[in-house]
Amino acid sequence: MNTKKELKKSIVFVVLAVSLLFLAVPMASASDWGYKKAIEIDHTKVAGDLTNFPVLISMTDDDLRDDAQDTGNDIMFTDSSLNPLAHEIEYFNGTTGELQAWVKVTSLSSASTTIHMYYGNATCGSQENVADVWDSHFKMVQHLNETTGMHYDSTANDNDGAPTGVTQDAIGKIDGADDFGGSDDHVDCGNATSLNITGGITVEAWVKPDTLAGWSEIISKRDNNNLTNYDLRFGSSTGSAPFTKVQFYWGHGLVPNQENWNVYSTDSTYTTGQWYYIVATREGTDRPKIYVNGAIVEGACTYGDCTRDMIANTNDVNIGAGITGGTPDWVFNGTIDEVRISDTARSADWINTSYNNQNDPSSFTTVGDEQTTDPGIPEFPTMSLPVLITIAAVFLMYRRKQRQ
Repeated sequence: MNTKKELKKSIVFVVLAVSLLFLAVPMASASDWGYKKAIEIDHTKVAGDLTNFPVLISMTDDDLRDDAQDTGNDIMFTDSSLNPLAHEIEYFNGTTGELQAWVKVTSLSSASTTIHMYYGNATCGSQENVADVWDSHFKMVQHLNETTGMHYDSTANDNDGAPTGVTQDAIGKIDGADDFGGSDDHVDCGNATSLNITGGITVEAWVKPDTLAGWSEIISKRDNNNLTNYDLRFGSSTGSAPFTKVQFYWGHGLVPNQENWNVYSTDSTYTTGQWYYIVATREGTDRPKIYVNGAIVEGACTYGDCTRDMIANTNDVNIGAGITGGTPDWVFNGTIDEVRISDTARSADWINTSYNNQNDPSSFTTVGDEQTTDPGIPEFPTMSLPVLITIAAVFLMYRRKQRQ
């Protein structure tokens, strides 16, 4: 055996493997981001143990103004172990340092949770990973923050919305929103398979009604013959004024199928001119649950028995109106923001924490002082599966050559 020759072969294989490793794992360090801040989440505002929860981070920060890119591309978030956290920037103003960002926090509980925000990298591209912020149960997330043109779904489902008639630059609960004038205003979000939900469901939105003179649709998937997949609205349990109760309904509403119609109404009534966080959930054939401002509210089934299956239909999901015969009806008059649809019944803890976070994000978190980053701390390494396979193959070849 030629020991010298084998040694040369071994060196070649080892160098190749190490080279691939260097290609796979960026050797940048956290010091490439000049600054960081700790963000502590107030555990008293977290209702229970939650996984992969999208936390709204809201601040106006002079340090971000002075040290972050004007685009906010260099803003990124990690957990306390430097594992990257997916985030979506809904709004950033480099002149003022105002930031509205959604961060997917892996675990929230009654214990304190601290994450870190990094910034101060003048050359990097965007660090956002928008779709990954929203877990797989989210089928549509509409921030309604686009001031012109289409409204874009933040999930991977691409259930984008086409506005008609709405004022898109309205003041929202979180950044921008849409103002609906009560004529034919609506946002059509299409009829993708992901929106045809017949099992567990959550529909939610922030709403500020200007008037409640009639039925007022918030989120509707209702077609021409009134076969309704799901519908969240303000309405009346008697069919006449006042139309001030929150209702969730589904099924057939016209003869001869009216026996399949189901309407669940809150006992409480609501007024105009203020923001409400309204959520309806349903699991299987259970009666729905309606939450207003993070708390479950008492209600009753005012039509049907509210235990019947939900039925898929071919109608589009519309925000701010239903559709009958191709014409918008029961149009909402007021402002709607942050519309979400999930194919699971979110828990009471999830909904309560969402309200606490979104209603007053500045009290939900405490932002620490700016710190310079420590040199030499590894950046959040990633290694793709093909590269891992290649390295493994190189190692096996090396071992095989040694045995020959």
